[in-house]
Amino acid sequence: IGTGPLEQEIQKKARQLKIHDKVIFAGQRGDVPNMLQAMDVFCLPSKFEGLPLVLVEAQASGLQCIASDLIDHEICITENISMLNLNAERWAEMIVGLSQGYVRKNMYDTITDAGYNIKIQIQKVEQLYSQ
Repeated sequence: IGTGPLEQEIQKKARQLKIHDKVIFAGQRGDVPNMLQAMDVFCLPSKFEGLPLVLVEAQASGLQCIASDLIDHEICITENISMLNLNAERWAEMIVGLSQGYVRKNMYDTITDAGYNIKIQIQKVEQLYSQ
């Protein structure tokens, strides 16, 4: 889901590996929450990220997440995230292991306690301005 400067290179690699019929390049989407519900594992092997909100959303959905250890570790909000270096074999191993199944848990309280609940944040801002 999404686009980026390496997209064509990744599509080419998928063709070379003959897995292009098993990979969906969904492009920019407006229905990310629905897409997250359809996933088994969320992977973000990014080389350059600050605090990616999509990783907050993925954790909130209860998905097991694998992210590059180049991403700020403050993104580790739940127990559902593993930070790995960009070693393809290690990622493949982890993805295959997680795809065997796990129990998706409701992460609402954990995400809210970490300050990522827009309704609560709006209330806090309103309180600040009403004083």
